[in-house]
Amino acid sequence: MKKLLLYSSLLLIGVGCATNAKYNKILNSWSGGHVDKLYTSWGQPDRSSISSDGRQIIVYTQQDNVQSGGYDNDYTVISSGATTHSGMKSTQVQQKTSVRDVNFWCETTFIATPGGIITSATSNGNNCRGRPAR
Repeated sequence: MKKLLLYSSLLLIGVGCATNAKYNKILNSWSGGHVDKLYTSWGQPDRSSISSDGRQIIVYTQQDNVQSGGYDNDYTVISSGATTHSGMKSTQVQQKTSVRDVNFWCETTFIATPGGIITSATSNGNNCRGRPAR
């Protein structure tokens, strides 16, 4: 069981790295594009502001909460001991996995010139996925 959890964790880490690389590629595809196309594709941002030098700062956020766990595992433990037939005894053991909340989130920030041309984009979070430039 512990090996299965270890392998699952390593797989998720590998998938996460691949997802981040794909998301960064999507973000890079917006460089040189106009904010009007960004708004058409992604919708209105969650926050936006103008910096002191006139650059536009456009922020999209995403957050999802998921519950995991809350199930019972039954397994058999075999040990030596007095039994009538084989000299081995088995015991049923029940292990309960607790419920836990998992928070998935992503914050993506685009920077654009005063004329609306996107110059860069960055992201932060554990669940960053997006849409390609159109």
